[in-house]
Order: sequence, then C-alpha cells, then structure tokens
Amino acid sequence: MKKLLIADLRRIFKGKGIYVLMILGFIFPAISALIVQLSGLANDVAELGDLAAEVFNPVALYAGSFNPTQNIGLILLIVVAVLISGEFTNNTIRNKIVAGHSKTSLFLSSLVTVLTYVFVVVLVNSSFTYLFNSISFGLQPFSDYFKRGLVAYSSIFVIYTIMTLLTYQFKNLAGPLGLVLGIYFVLMMISTIVFSFNGGTGFKAKVLFYIFPFLYLSGIATPIKLEWLWATLTNVGYLALLTTLGILLANRTDYK
Repeated sequence: MKKLLIADLRRIFKGKGIYVLMILGFIFPAISALIVQLSGLANDVAELGDLAAEVFNPVALYAGSFNPTQNIGLILLIVVAVLISGEFTNNTIRNKIVAGHSKTSLFLSSLVTVLTYVFVVVLVNSSFTYLFNSISFGLQPFSDYFKRGLVAYSSIFVIYTIMTLLTYQFKNLAGPLGLVLGIYFVLMMISTIVFSFNGGTGFKAKVLFYIFPFLYLSGIATPIKLEWLWATLTNVGYLALLTTLGILLANRTDYK
C-alpha cells in the first residue's frame, strides 16, 4: 500500500496538470478581485442593501470558491474524472493487480491520491480568494472562515469520494461524471425550492442541508446560519461509510 501510494502521488506531482490548475486557482480569484476594484463594488456594497452585503463579503465569496460546478471547481471535477478513469482505460489497474497489489490497496491509494490532488488545488484557490477579498472588503473573524472551511473541505471530499467509488464500478469517464453532476444539480434544485418555499427559516427549509451538507457548496438559497459542527460530523460519517462501501465493492468487482 505504501509503495503504491507513493508511486501514485509521485505520478500526479510529476505531471503538469496539477500545476496548471494551481495557476488557474490564482488567476480566477485575481480576476474577480480586479473586477471588484475596477467596478467600485467594494466601496458601494453597503449602499446596495442587505442582500448584496450577504453575497459580496469575504466569507461568502470564500465559501463560493468551493462550488464544484463553477470556474475552477468544474474544471477540477472533469480533470479528476479523467485522471481516475484513465487508470482503467490504460489498463493501469489490471497491471497493478497482476503485480500483486490487493483491490483494497488499489482503491485506498486512488482515493488518497485524488483527495490530495483536490486538496492542493482547492487550497490554492480558496486561499487566494480569501486573501484578495479580505483586501477588497476587509477582514472578518477568522472563526467564520474556519467553520466554513471545515464544512467546505469535508463536503468536497465527500463528492470526490463518491466520484472515486463510482469510477471503480463504471470503469469509465462518462458514467461517474454524469451521475455526480446530475445528482448534485437535482439535489441543489430541490433544496432551493424547499428552502425558498419555506421562507428560508425553520427545520423544513434546512432539512436537505442537514442530510446532505455538501449542498452548502452551491451558494444558492442556502441558510445564512451555518450548522458547521453538524455538517462537518455528517460529512465525516459519509466519508467513513463511502470508503468502507468502496472497499467492499472494489473487492467484489472484476478488473481483469
């Protein structure tokens, strides 16, 4: 397992893809910050009302940088899907099995490699988003960023764990990517409707966010008050469950 993981990590860090994404992770927030400065939005946001203040503030923009369907998030999702599926289209998985690696080791190594890849890129993007927007709009309590970060990173890990699990079953690109995006969009639409229908308050409005904390990533019609501890612990539970399920399914699947 250790040698396999080291080889997988070395492969992604030797490639150019992760560094291109890291550069994009700097460019996107830099362009956004430049637009904010040139438009004068940073100085006028208070005059635009409470709704604008809720959207255009450092914490909200920091949280929005984790959205898996916008800008760097969508690019990263597609790149990782190609990366994982390439293990099957290039017969890499089969060769690793022939070399004597267990299916459990294969799945865990792929999962850790994917989550490391995602963490590095997202860390760069979210950190520069935090930095540039703090310069534009001013600093807010670090605890707000910390809580948002815990929920966001754990939510991102849940999504990419699902992606890895599905790829090990479908063994291709289209199926897992389509399912992840499809399920995410459907849940996002339903949660938006339920949230808006219930006026954004009360348990009924937030029920889907309690069940699927990764919906906080959408940034559309989400609760202002973040149930960060519940969301983080729920995501940790999902990670444990999905990892266990992934190992069980991997051991029952024929990769030859």
